[in-house]
Amino acid sequence: MKHWSKTMVKWHNKQYKPKSYFLSLLVIKAAEDYKSRGAMFDSNRKAGIIGSFARLVRQEPLKIVWSKFYNPSHYTWSSIPKRFILDPANPVNNVAASGLTDWSQFIPEAAKFARSLGQSV
Repeated sequence: MKHWSKTMVKWHNKQYKPKSYFLSLLVIKAAEDYKSRGAMFDSNRKAGIIGSFARLVRQEPLKIVWSKFYNPSHYTWSSIPKRFILDPANPVNNVAASGLTDWSQFIPEAAKFARSLGQSV
């Protein structure tokens, strides 16, 4: 996904280009979702994960929270924005807010990439 973001998309300007860490967390979540459907070992895993990624970024509200290293209920937010990705390394950081300023180009570009790999989104 980082290669896709850096070389395959002509972003309008830097506010539309997703940050690397943000992309990494979305790909991890997409792979977890894909694996939970029992499809992790099929022959088209890469395209399937990218399809999951494209569906994931379209969700509103988008709320992704990992609780392996800390209990998310110990960290409160006065209001949770419509797109929220809690940083697994820093539970006070919303990566969705710092990782991408404007989602208007990102969502259709992710869908276009998934469709180019034969995935419906």
